[in-house]
Parts: sequence; structure tokens; C-alpha cells
Amino acid sequence: TLPSRSWNPRPLGGEDVKVVLPGEDANGAKKFAQRIAYRLQEQPMTWHEDRPVYVTVSIGVACLNDGGFANSTELINAADKSMYFIKHSGRSGIAVYGH
Repeated sequence: TLPSRSWNPRPLGGEDVKVVLPGEDANGAKKFAQRIAYRLQEQPMTWHEDRPVYVTVSIGVACLNDGGFANSTELINAADKSMYFIKHSGRSGIAVYGH
């Protein structure tokens, strides 16, 4: 299940979405990302001509407490770098910045 606490996904541009998990460390954020990836793998996004359509997800995680970031822009850039590492590695995966 996804966390019961309030989490608020926001479009970031293109197909990118950011999720801020206040008080979560990198390990907890990775577990959250794994639950999202599992749900997308198991449940079709839509159906087309009676066939399920599944999506893959590339997730980059960066944790404010783990990176020594000066501001939110640096934090988002670190998460982007992690996400693009996954995309360039063949897509569909999770990478944690600095790990």
C-alpha cells in the first residue's frame, strides 16, 4: 500500500512528476518508489483493443539529509541525475543519488 500520510505528487514537466516525502530518508523513499513501480507493473494503465497497456517507470531518488544540497534546485537536479541514469541504463528501475 502507499503511505497513509499526506503525499502530494506534482507535475514537473513533460512526463516527469516529483513527490516530496517530508521526514523520509533515502531508504524509505526507495521503498516508496518500489511500491509505485510494483503497482505500475501489476496493474495496466489502460486498455487498448481489449489488451492491457502497461507502463514502465524510471525513478530517481534524492534525500535532502543525505546530499548536502544548498537548496531545492540542487535536490531536484540530483533526483533528475539519478532518474536519467536509469533511463540510460535501459529504463524501468530506481536509483538513489549517492548510492
